[in-house]
Amino acid sequence: EARLTALLERGIVDVLATDETNMGAVLRIVEFILSGHTGLHAKLMGEYKMEEERVNEYPLYKKAEEDHYIFRNKGGTWMVVAGRASVDEDAGFIMTQEPAQLPTSEGVTWEYCDDDEWVPDDTISAIDGLGRIAINLADNGGHTACVALLEEAMNKAREQAHEEALSATESTP
Repeated sequence: EARLTALLERGIVDVLATDETNMGAVLRIVEFILSGHTGLHAKLMGEYKMEEERVNEYPLYKKAEEDHYIFRNKGGTWMVVAGRASVDEDAGFIMTQEPAQLPTSEGVTWEYCDDDEWVPDDTISAIDGLGRIAINLADNGGHTACVALLEEAMNKAREQAHEEALSATESTP
């Protein structure tokens, strides 16, 4: 429990929802990278970070220094849009082909709009900050899976802190 609290405080993971027993929890991804598309909407690829605002009870993600967003629409699919107004209009240029709990969920496939026609694009992927697909902890292992994921995140955070400390030491005369 202390490990989970530390990860939550550092912003590495967040809990989106829990079931009544709190044994099944969906981790909310704080940031992730959308990549792969090189066509019409390549400008929408990049790093997205979670905003405080929620849309349809799910996180809203914004691309750093750009007016591009990813949100879960009313039908449960994740949409990528240019401009905040498009979120309210529920209209986008790239979206998941099927509803998904998270844009980084395992098995998510994407498609893009080309002249009012949706074209599948298996090169598009959303990868979270841990470099792995987010998991729904209520599936496949419950608490054990949660502990393993949290331990991996803690190890990564320790490595990053160690590397930062070494860099600071090396740059100091």
